[in-house]
Amino acid sequence: MEAGQEMLLAEVLSPSQVSQFLNCPAKWMFRYLLDLKEPGTAATALGRAFHETIAHNFRQKAETAHDLPVAECLDCFRKVLVAHVHGLLHFIDTAIRPEVRTANTGCR
Repeated sequence: MEAGQEMLLAEVLSPSQVSQFLNCPAKWMFRYLLDLKEPGTAATALGRAFHETIAHNFRQKAETAHDLPVAECLDCFRKVLVAHVHGLLHFIDTAIRPEVRTANTGCR
């Protein structure tokens, strides 16, 4: 930051970040300082698969003015969903036991 430029914390931190920090400083650090995202849930995996499939179809439609065949959309959806679910399963397989994680971070 150059001389004379002051940045207020209110300009950097959102209300949700402040709330997260007050609730659990370790979780705030992982999310905002280390940029480690939570893996999500089955519902978010489903939503992301749907969103990516629709985006894939719209990109195709923008180039050709035609929708993709339904079979190709379903294939895209399956591939994306499987990739997200595999990511969730990998996270679960490698995660620390909940009681150890809670003890180390002080979070609920």
